[in-house]
Amino acid sequence: MTSGGHRLDGDNRLDGDNRIDGDHRVGGVDRAAAVEVAATTVAVNYFASAAELVGLSRETLEVDRRTVGDLRRSIIAAHPALAELLPVCTFLVDDALVRAEEEPIGDSVDVLPPFSGG
Repeated sequence: MTSGGHRLDGDNRLDGDNRIDGDHRVGGVDRAAAVEVAATTVAVNYFASAAELVGLSRETLEVDRRTVGDLRRSIIAAHPALAELLPVCTFLVDDALVRAEEEPIGDSVDVLPPFSGG
């Protein structure tokens, strides 16, 4: 059988450099590994008690994916002191307040702890 000019043999293998075999490898690359999302850089701005716990007001973090939940995990990994405060923080993303884990984030995110007062 042929496929796009390549001959398929009985083991579902393409001849040439683009070999497809039973362990889901294409051209020597595992398809599952090729689908992984590359880390991205996010500028994180901390305010009030979050800035005090971290000891700075701005930093750049590597985040594996692009959601609020992913950012929370990256921040806690970098700053374990925020583990208790971060779940009650709100994030400002593109001028919108977000808290839901699945919400997408942008290149810059503000971390806003609860503020007291009236």
